[in-house]
Amino acid sequence: MSKVKRTYEVEIKSWENSPNYDPDGYSNNNGNYPQPEISGVISWKGCRKPIDFYISDSSCGDFGDRYTITLCNGPKEMSGSYWVDEVSGWHEDANTESSIPDNRATRAIREVLKEATGFTFETAA
Repeated sequence: MSKVKRTYEVEIKSWENSPNYDPDGYSNNNGNYPQPEISGVISWKGCRKPIDFYISDSSCGDFGDRYTITLCNGPKEMSGSYWVDEVSGWHEDANTESSIPDNRATRAIREVLKEATGFTFETAA
């Protein structure tokens, strides 16, 4: 039996959320970091209900990543949110929390999202 590779379609909208962002490169450790907001839809042939996603990035350059990914409006087994904060912790490990279920569908969505946006998430244990 051969596996059929699913083709995913991704629609993305993004905008800069930081009013102080400096696109000329003067943001390294001086504030003015890029902090995009990204929203979109992931769908595939045969899906009954596409998955909406929303990414809110409040990262701080070399100080670390801080963002939230939310998957919603799809089936319950594909919905949840993931949060990571490397900025506020006083240790080397990132603070993370996930309510995204671990299953084949969410692992596939994670790969699609990473390829389309550069952001990724962990699933709940």
